[in-house]
Amino acid sequence: MQLLLEESVHIRDIRTIIESIAEHATTVTDPAELAKRVRIALSPAIVQQIYGAINELNVIAIDPPLERLLVQALGNASGQGQALDPGVADILTKKAAEMALKQEEIGIPACLLVPDQIRSSVARLVRRVAPRLQVLAHSEIPESHSIRIGPILKGAAS
Repeated sequence: MQLLLEESVHIRDIRTIIESIAEHATTVTDPAELAKRVRIALSPAIVQQIYGAINELNVIAIDPPLERLLVQALGNASGQGQALDPGVADILTKKAAEMALKQEEIGIPACLLVPDQIRSSVARLVRRVAPRLQVLAHSEIPESHSIRIGPILKGAAS
């Protein structure tokens, strides 16, 4: 619950939360992994919280080479982001904050779409510089919604 609250996820749907925990608690012991599974169960509510009734979600995407680098660095770091170069982390957070601000200025929710295995690490990384930037994993997009790629977050060479 604390991990959900840290990311401003509404916990009103306690039934879904409890059902998801009960379903996965026998096989998953890591609280972060359990929170990930609960987020997937709550994904319609999370998307509704960010976008409202809109079915086409305009998201910020990550440039594929940068995404591969992040998955490589953060995907095996037990969610701590310890393997990410500080320079890359700094560039990533600054560019993410800039894009989030631009999205908000034109009236579009600031939401970064990332691969599942790095969602929590990226969310923690950008939270301090762009607290209103939401970070969603691919599995958190309900099937009833479509994705529209907006700005692309690129690395230092871009």
